[in-house]
Amino acid sequence: MGCNEYVLDNDRAVYLGRLLGEFSDLIDLLEENDPQYISVKSIIKHIGTGLGVAAIIANALISYQLTSKGEIYWSMFGKWIMDKSPKDIDELRKTHKEFLLKTKHNVFSLKNKLKRLEKFYGSPLAKEPFMNPFKYCSNIDSLVYLLSKLFQVDPSSKTMVFAGKIYYYACKSNGKEIRGDIVIPVDRRNSLLTITSCIIKTRSKDIRKNIEDLMKPNCRSIVVEAWKIVSIVSSIPIYRLDSLTWLITGILQANGYDPLSSYEHICKHLGYCNEKLKELLRTLTECTN
Repeated sequence: MGCNEYVLDNDRAVYLGRLLGEFSDLIDLLEENDPQYISVKSIIKHIGTGLGVAAIIANALISYQLTSKGEIYWSMFGKWIMDKSPKDIDELRKTHKEFLLKTKHNVFSLKNKLKRLEKFYGSPLAKEPFMNPFKYCSNIDSLVYLLSKLFQVDPSSKTMVFAGKIYYYACKSNGKEIRGDIVIPVDRRNSLLTITSCIIKTRSKDIRKNIEDLMKPNCRSIVVEAWKIVSIVSSIPIYRLDSLTWLITGILQANGYDPLSSYEHICKHLGYCNEKLKELLRTLTECTN
């Protein structure tokens, strides 16, 4: 199936954006309970801002096609780094490589990931945090651009923008003012949610294939555009919108895409029991079947 088989429903994206605009308090709650955010905050607190920021950016750059769930991967990475407590950039590089080699959480394309780590840790971008770890908080897109130049890839590629999001977590956890416009990481969860929420429509009922299609380089622009509309209408920056969609999609998947069960899960485990959330969850799952 070609990309022209996928159609962006602008009215639906606007409607979803208006709904999401009412849930800034939920975003705060989800971010603070995100294992990735908790790991970022803990790493920086434990080994210092310079090493901590370098570590979390490096790890974001190799966080693709993981062997375990992203939540587990980041939690284990944080524990590993804190247990080893590297004292300088060389120790951090060795510790990070050992994590990949001695654990089973990120073994796909291991050789390429080790090369990517070496390239990052050997670059000025890994050393900058020691001078000014939060230099890019007011311009996150500049960091994404510089990383994309380092690795000679498109700035909209998943790992580049994900590194921007993880850096946002570092800025947020240290109370820094945050600005900058990046695109949403086109991963499985965000691609899935464009289909289940009806903001991208297709005749195909094969959701797995639809996700694979939308993640292809020549198709992902429609996913980027869909969430850009939602972001603009909701007044939620992309790096915050991704945190919401990523975590909500995980909860929906765990509860069989049932809006009521997902609501009860959020209410019970996160203490967020806003009745309006039921409407949002129904909207996000309306095209599941």
